Amino acid sequence: MIWQPSSQCASPPSGSIRALSGGRGRHTTSSVNTGGPLRCTQSRSTRARATSTSTCCARRTAMANGLSRRGPWSSTCSCNPPCSATSRSSSGSARVHLHRSSLPSMSAHSRPARTVSSADSRAFRFRPGSTPSMRRCSTSTDAPCARGRRSGTSRLTGCYCRPRRPASYGSPRWSWTCRGGMATDVTRVTAVIKGLGPGGAERLLVEFAGAAAQHGVELTVVSVLRQKQHLIPDLEALGIPVRCLGVTRLRELRWIVRMVKSLRAERPDVVHVHSPALTPVVRLAAHLRLLGLRRPRLVTTEHNRWSSYHRVSRIANALTAFLDDATVAVTDEVRNSMRPRALASRAVTVRHGINITAARALSGRRDSLRTEWGIDRDAVVVATVANYRKQKNYPVLLKACALATARDPQLRFVVVGQGPGARDVEALHSALGLGDRMLLLGYRPDAIAVLSAADIFTLSSDYEGLPVSLMEALALGLAVVCTDVGGISETIDANSGRLVPPADPEALADALVSVASDRQLLASLRAGASALGETFDVHRSAEVLVALYRSLISVR
Repeated sequence: MIWQPSSQCASPPSGSIRALSGGRGRHTTSSVNTGGPLRCTQSRSTRARATSTSTCCARRTAMANGLSRRGPWSSTCSCNPPCSATSRSSSGSARVHLHRSSLPSMSAHSRPARTVSSADSRAFRFRPGSTPSMRRCSTSTDAPCARGRRSGTSRLTGCYCRPRRPASYGSPRWSWTCRGGMATDVTRVTAVIKGLGPGGAERLLVEFAGAAAQHGVELTVVSVLRQKQHLIPDLEALGIPVRCLGVTRLRELRWIVRMVKSLRAERPDVVHVHSPALTPVVRLAAHLRLLGLRRPRLVTTEHNRWSSYHRVSRIANALTAFLDDATVAVTDEVRNSMRPRALASRAVTVRHGINITAARALSGRRDSLRTEWGIDRDAVVVATVANYRKQKNYPVLLKACALATARDPQLRFVVVGQGPGARDVEALHSALGLGDRMLLLGYRPDAIAVLSAADIFTLSSDYEGLPVSLMEALALGLAVVCTDVGGISETIDANSGRLVPPADPEALADALVSVASDRQLLASLRAGASALGETFDVHRSAEVLVALYRSLISVR
């Protein structure tokens, strides 16, 4: 529709004009001095449809002017009290600064409010369904500033504010929360993950969430499985909204409908998926426009080798991976495992990280934890943090423990983990008679503190991506004795640890005893590990991911 001033249409009342935007029941209130009658240039049939929705020409004209992509920004803006300043155009006519104190739901194609002239003869084009998405430049809880954002970015130089969505669909009022500080480009990202149990991908997501706000990312998390909620308190403590879809198995297909509704409500700029079982569904939903006409950019992260995936997941991902806007792999081995090989050439490797400062702050619990476990302060403690899963090959670790402690009675092992193989691990532990030589601590939320009480970190995995527990061990300065697989091979060198072939308990025991019995070597490896740990800072990986997000958004 194109609107122009004329006397053929009745003048709207002065003062407050209610303007329809984006659907029935959703209105904004604008303080507008129209300065004269307006003429509708739309066709008669179109005008009849507008009248049927209880919106006269003048009302739509006011909204059209407010959403115009043309014209200058207002030179004066004061949000507290609400904006009412006027300026002069080059022709000398009065310009009125449009101001909206109630905003409906935001549109991807929203245009910020502008200064309009009552005597301006230029035509303005109205995009049905468009709604301004604005920011405030004050800490009050009312009217947003008329200078706003496009594609998730803010251009203010004052404080940075974000709107909170209405409590119910169609609610006309918004609440605003000021976060303070200088405004930066803000990217809205929704992370989709299978569950929030204590796994590697889940913990990496929590680490990224801790750094997201500092890098201009507004993060929300969608989790599918309701029984895996171990890390939800950590995310909520960081102020990250978490929505659980409330199913116990992926076979309960109602999670798909719930996920689509959740993503449509969030309207993110980027959807980042962290599970191979979910990515095919999210890809199809995005490209079929089920997530909205404005399709969010889609990023997926491969956390493990494709050969470790279920056959159905491998086939589904191979057929749909070309729909990704970007694919991230945690290690080069993971990237090279993608099939067909053309997918590997499109992917990029990003070494993730952890909060090094927070990890090292827990090192003060070393003596108290050893006292709790009944371990001497001078004993060499070997620690592992890994779930009880087949890929971790716990039988090799337990057998290596039996061999190593028989040769060095001062050696002690502590294990943090939980999972489906817990009973098998406990049974083998009892059969080998390990007793207090290996302590099975189960799941512990303070796993980093447990590592801080150890001297050596070990894993007996058959394959790996890049374990979070390895990054934590390096940050704490633990010598590393692990199997030569996955991202471990790409990370550990002779200055920070020793690597042994997988599925070889004798080789693992020999390496553990040789490092533990030579205190000078142990100290040297710990120093090398601490230096290597500096490279796993979460802010470095966050900068890379945020740059990737914004590069995708910028090419819309």
